[in-house]
Amino acid sequence: MTPMRTVERSDPLSGVGATVCTACPMLCDDVAVGSAAAIESAITIERACDHGRLAIAGVLARHAGRDRRSEATIDGRAVSRSEAIDHAAGLLAGGRRVLVTGLADATLSTQRQAAIVAERLGGGFDTGSRDGRLVTGPSIARAGEVTAQWEELRDRADLVVLWFADPAGSHPRFIERFLDAAVAGSPRTVLALGPVRPSLPDGVRCEHVACEASLAVDLARSIEAEDDADPIAVRVRGYIESAKCTAIVTGAGDAIGIERWAVARLIRHLAHRGPAFEIPLGPGVLAGGGNAAGAAAVATWRHGAAGAIAAACDRGGRFEPAEADGERLVARGEVDLLLVVGGLSESMRRAVVEATRSLAAHGPDIVWIGADPESVVSGSRRTVFVRSAGTLLESEGRMLREDGRLVTLRPLVAADAPSLEAVLGQLLDQLGEDAREARP
Repeated sequence: MTPMRTVERSDPLSGVGATVCTACPMLCDDVAVGSAAAIESAITIERACDHGRLAIAGVLARHAGRDRRSEATIDGRAVSRSEAIDHAAGLLAGGRRVLVTGLADATLSTQRQAAIVAERLGGGFDTGSRDGRLVTGPSIARAGEVTAQWEELRDRADLVVLWFADPAGSHPRFIERFLDAAVAGSPRTVLALGPVRPSLPDGVRCEHVACEASLAVDLARSIEAEDDADPIAVRVRGYIESAKCTAIVTGAGDAIGIERWAVARLIRHLAHRGPAFEIPLGPGVLAGGGNAAGAAAVATWRHGAAGAIAAACDRGGRFEPAEADGERLVARGEVDLLLVVGGLSESMRRAVVEATRSLAAHGPDIVWIGADPESVVSGSRRTVFVRSAGTLLESEGRMLREDGRLVTLRPLVAADAPSLEAVLGQLLDQLGEDAREARP
């Protein structure tokens, strides 16, 4: 495997430095951008996807003074940071049903701080994990999972099955970084299952098997059972039996969770016969930040599940999948205050927008701590925003890549606001209990 690259702060006179792009959970560590000294001149952003390039350009523009924002606001009115934190603490202390969410755009230590806030308030804690939205709960609890890091796919798998998934849309550089290269000098075969052929470069050897997504569960079961009556299952099984190592790349799956269960069982069956593993892709660029995997891990360590924690407790929270996930709580009007740490995922943002529109005066209050406030803040009854340093280019700490690999961040430019963790610590002080020490 390729060793993890730890990014050191670049020489401000060099004009360019390597960094980790935290715009999505791929956490690409080979991106090069203009350093602080080059902000006023031409800036180059190399090896970033369009999503990452746009995010990096926004940070550089803010540091160049072209996008200045208030350090804090209360109901849209600019205030000092200390006044906003005092006001936020009052709202949180008075909240009857508080939900701590966001979290993907934060380091592991910050996410632990957010978990402590939820425990202090006895509130809900939701990371946006898909396991929390599935009626059947986590597939690992039912069938187990055989997974691997992305470098193992790159270095070992001579057969990659895209299981009704197109990484190009959600993980823009996944194909470039992990599918393009040959395996130890041998060609790699990509077998794409789904109704349409996925977006792959011309140089990637790809076989497309047309199959409706509604048949995914039956197909997984037929392959596992070695059912010769299913011609698609027979064809797919032929590819797998001819491969030295098989990686199955999965996407979101169905809304219930039956497909994830069926695929997990299939891969476990294949792994008993030879090298085989799953590469489960999450929301990618739609996650709201680079550390969605870290948020799920912190929630599991502290509260017993990756999300949908109805009542946070460091001795084990109350896990209610498809009941206490943030989107459903907001949609049902069961949350009177949201504490947003970092940024919101696309799906959670839509849920908040819809709730503020449909519930009108009964929409949730919002306390938002992050580098960039979203427009949804102005749609709620009462809002507090406290600006913090962003994780992209400005912060140090650790994150988990979507496949679980630990990545260390180092700032490339000097932050012009305190860190998320520092703001949460001040908020805890105002809540009357200094519980900032993170416990494993």
